[in-house]
Amino acid sequence: MKEVRKGLKEFSSDNGWRAPLRDAYRGVASLVEGKARSKASSSRMGSQARASIQGKGTTTGASIVAFKGVAWGPGFEFGSSGRYPQFPPKQTGGYHLYPAIDESRDEIVNTFAESVDDALNREF
Repeated sequence: MKEVRKGLKEFSSDNGWRAPLRDAYRGVASLVEGKARSKASSSRMGSQARASIQGKGTTTGASIVAFKGVAWGPGFEFGSSGRYPQFPPKQTGGYHLYPAIDESRDEIVNTFAESVDDALNREF
């Protein structure tokens, strides 16, 4: 994508390509955010953690911000080895966020590819 952005900068007289590219990343982030939030809503702890999951998209990438202001969020996501019984058993791949990404992999690729294709086919 770095090369695509560089090419768009060289061949475009304006920055009109930035908004469609940012929207593509935002769409992918929203998709994962929604799935992760639905997975995290199974308990009272989950409703607080769920509210902290937010998808972000810029012209350079998509990201998920999770558990900001929720100190126990990582324990809720990855579990505990038994020291903290309020959390589920330790799980390397996580319980909510990373499984949502894995389950959505094909949909993420398709959504992003369509959005980038639309951005590239736009008249500059």
